[in-house]
Amino acid sequence: MERQDHGVKGFSLRALGLACGTFVVLSLPGCAGHGGTGHVPAVLVGSWFAGAGGTTTSFDPASGATGTPNGERLLYEFKADGSYRKTYQSYQASGGCASGFTAAESGWAEASETTLTLTPDAGHLQVKNSCAPRLDSDKPLDQLAGESFTWTLVADELDPSHKLLRLVTASGAGATLRAL
Repeated sequence: MERQDHGVKGFSLRALGLACGTFVVLSLPGCAGHGGTGHVPAVLVGSWFAGAGGTTTSFDPASGATGTPNGERLLYEFKADGSYRKTYQSYQASGGCASGFTAAESGWAEASETTLTLTPDAGHLQVKNSCAPRLDSDKPLDQLAGESFTWTLVADELDPSHKLLRLVTASGAGATLRAL
């Protein structure tokens, strides 16, 4: 399995003081979707990835299916109609077992020249443990929080023909994502 590191910066479960095997979703009441319209510029339309670790099954943009990673990854998909899907996965493999979670949300994106605002209207949390399947769960998330970022596109230093998407929150946390 090949290891890849693609700059998830400013967000880590360990930095939040959470131990392996502890899964928490933070949300604010009353922040769900706003009615189903959005706008993103054409340069943002597509799938964007950041993460560390590897996977035996890659993301399939046609079906939206993702394989179970060993590590953390963040994936955004922006569509021309202004809708988006965000998926965050964190899994650890050890001793023949894989455990972790996938948190996914979808909703509407509004973008200006420098600001991107995401308003979720649906989400779910899936927890899996291959050695203790009784702990598996898949639950809807009904209290979702919107996010706002400053966004920029920059050339990839390793391959200038490819663009990287930098998303930064007001607090300075952010991620650099590679177009898939």
